[in-house]
Amino acid sequence: MTLAALAPAPLAPWHHADIRREARALLDAQLWCLGQDILHEGGNRLAGYGAVRHRAGLHARQPSCYRHAGACHVVCWGYGLWIGDPVVGDGCFVRRKGFSPVLTPSAWPWAGAFVRDDRPGRRPTTAAEFGRAAALVAALATWCADYEAWIAATLPADWRGLCEARRPRRSAGLGGLTGVA
Repeated sequence: MTLAALAPAPLAPWHHADIRREARALLDAQLWCLGQDILHEGGNRLAGYGAVRHRAGLHARQPSCYRHAGACHVVCWGYGLWIGDPVVGDGCFVRRKGFSPVLTPSAWPWAGAFVRDDRPGRRPTTAAEFGRAAALVAALATWCADYEAWIAATLPADWRGLCEARRPRRSAGLGGLTGVA
């Protein structure tokens, strides 16, 4: 499925505070698990999935990113995820801490190094922009689900539970679910 086939939604799914809280907790868990997968003793699992680590143009203290090319492009940092659809021409960055999706140009992270201070983008303001952002966030959730299915198929069943047990702080509001990412 491509994003171009999705109809714009009249409301962004993240506009309710409780949904934003849950989404923020799930994104935090997902990024923690991605970090654990990168450090896996059997080798970097995110790289095994096809993501490529990029450090070009970054200083030693700046975080690297992982880029995964597919129908949509996904870029992962410890502080957020970005998805871009070259067909639609839009991208969407979702920050780990705030879950306030912003629209970006679709080619933006692929053009050069990305650091925290040079994030372009703007919050959606029209129904069409909210629809595109919602479709991109849904596509990002699908990418995460596909990645998690691959992890479940390639690693022992208890891997996600072990990842969650190592988390220094657990996000509240996940309804008692652990290891959900």
